[in-house]
Amino acid sequence: MKREKLEGLSLYMGIDTLQIKSKTAIEFDSEQYPFIKPDIVRKSDNKYSYYILNPDKANNGLGVYNSSDYYSTLAYMFDSINLEAPTKSRIDFRFDSFDDNYNELSKLNKLVILLLANEYEVKNRYESYDLLTQEALTMRIQTKYIEAENYNKGLQEPKGEVKNRLEIRSKALQPMNNESIKEKTEFNKWCKRFNKAVTADNFNSLILNINNALVQRYKDWSKQKGHTISNFITKYESCLFTSHQLENLLTLLNDNGLANISNCKESAKKYKKRYGLEFFSLNDLNIYKSKIIESGTGFFDM
Repeated sequence: MKREKLEGLSLYMGIDTLQIKSKTAIEFDSEQYPFIKPDIVRKSDNKYSYYILNPDKANNGLGVYNSSDYYSTLAYMFDSINLEAPTKSRIDFRFDSFDDNYNELSKLNKLVILLLANEYEVKNRYESYDLLTQEALTMRIQTKYIEAENYNKGLQEPKGEVKNRLEIRSKALQPMNNESIKEKTEFNKWCKRFNKAVTADNFNSLILNINNALVQRYKDWSKQKGHTISNFITKYESCLFTSHQLENLLTLLNDNGLANISNCKESAKKYKKRYGLEFFSLNDLNIYKSKIIESGTGFFDM
């Protein structure tokens, strides 16, 4: 995404779903409680029951994008099901774009998600594709306590207004003395995570880790008939985020006896121009990070 479009990007934060737990076990049907996911209600150790709530469904299907509407909707849900001392054990924050920009933003979202994974040593990292069309569906990282995921909402829900969604999740949450501030507390934790992940040191560390993985991948690639460095670069361009990274990758291929490139810097420039590779700077990342944080701040200020 070009800098001017990135600076003009509009994101809208909401709370997509939240999991609550209570000692109360209720029987219900989807007509009575349409905002509860019936397939995810479950009991644990005969002490607590867990429920997944969807504020949008409690708001007649309309997206809730400010805290005032969210808390009134939350009160309605709690009053409707009348649970004993409910506590929030998981909160899913979403950042929605109504512009058709999934493909434009997917590589940047991938970079941000990978930076989080690198900083917090997340080992579970996934991408999914439609088996028939090969269109990208989601990319996700997850641990016991946090998740981050980017959805191709335009493909997932073609009739919906949201086209692109970045979602971050706080999980395995413990009860607080004041449950009403838990959403803001967890969002602030995510702001700290983004600030810690989007740094020059972490960016450089991630690039090094990616390049080391790509060199190992190229060792297998080079055994295939008709392999070329050009084909390799176009296949894995979504993992190449800077010109310096590409130059370093070519240098590593030379150092490992896998290539014989006389001028890696000039070759990197030629590949970038030839294939129109999209690269990002730390400034680009900070602009996008600010958009994410500002949309959340706006949510809680309304």
